[in-house]
Amino acid sequence: MIHKSILLLFLSIFSNIANACLNDDITIDTQFATARIGHCEQINDKHIQLTLLPENTPINNSPWFGFKISAKEQKQVKISIKADGGKMRYRPKVFKDNTWHLIPFEKHDKDISFSVNLSSEPLWISAQESLNSLAYHHWAKAHAQKSFLNHDIIGWSIEHRPIFKLESRAKSNQWLILVGRQHPPEVTGALAMLTFVDHVFSDTAIAKTFRKRFNILVVPNINPDGVYHGYWRHNVAGKDLNRDWKTAMQPEVASVVKYLDGLVENGGEIKYAVDFHSTYKDIFYTIPEDYLSHNHTLTNDWLDKLEKTLPEFEVRRKAGQNPNRGVFKQFIADKYKVHAVTYEMGDNTDRALIDKAAIEAAETLMSTLLSKQKQ
Repeated sequence: MIHKSILLLFLSIFSNIANACLNDDITIDTQFATARIGHCEQINDKHIQLTLLPENTPINNSPWFGFKISAKEQKQVKISIKADGGKMRYRPKVFKDNTWHLIPFEKHDKDISFSVNLSSEPLWISAQESLNSLAYHHWAKAHAQKSFLNHDIIGWSIEHRPIFKLESRAKSNQWLILVGRQHPPEVTGALAMLTFVDHVFSDTAIAKTFRKRFNILVVPNINPDGVYHGYWRHNVAGKDLNRDWKTAMQPEVASVVKYLDGLVENGGEIKYAVDFHSTYKDIFYTIPEDYLSHNHTLTNDWLDKLEKTLPEFEVRRKAGQNPNRGVFKQFIADKYKVHAVTYEMGDNTDRALIDKAAIEAAETLMSTLLSKQKQ
């Protein structure tokens, strides 16, 4: 198995090298995790055209890009980016001074263009902030220093990357389940999840009380292969993981399902679940109140509290159910007979507001679940 993982890692790196774009003056590098373009064309010595290619089709319109660009001599270069078979969705960003900055750009019918000043020092440009498996590892490792947390692997992706969990256990059989990153480009949802989990595992009074009365399972990066390769949507089998929960045919989903089944078989009771994503605007996709008989108002009670606590954040909500679609929240509702929500952050939502909303969302969900437990 070790030899297989090394081989797959080599092949992944090689595929990225093959995508690099080189000429005598300008170099575009994709030899790193989350990097992706498709192919590139030099229009002239000051204009580069990039075409983004998805991992397979049909696919959701989420054209991801990530690359590093440099030049032998200092010069300003125009970069145009278009998506094969789709429209550009994300605003370009550059990593400078250890943070991500928006790049001023022009948007056309199906492409975008912007200018950057190049030198021999590579500029890192990306569709969204790069949140790769190493970043998750460091985040989880920091949390794992806390005595009440367990950090462990619950399964493996197709390319043998770990599906890991963070878990806290209480003297209780009740569980809150938090999952994320089924779709690689959905970084704003991932950022919200990290802050949300940080607060649940914090030293605040309500977090400590909550952890005494609820077990918490966190699986933050369900699609590590897709994240590594800069995929638009799918895993390396070309499947949308958030359409696989009814059948659990993909190993990433099957790992989580098996672990949840084990919790329940050992007396655990799943009480609520949240799945973090991104879309064009902030919205919470919920299960209809009348779909389940138990705690049917729980989600709306939580979101009502959030709305009152954070009036500057618009709490959009849309209820829906489709038992055959294979979506995580539907799986939770149908298998465990409890409510769940898809927590979606807008692609362009202000990052400070994402953090603020996540803190308040965690706070109000904990208080809502605690109040329901007393009833």
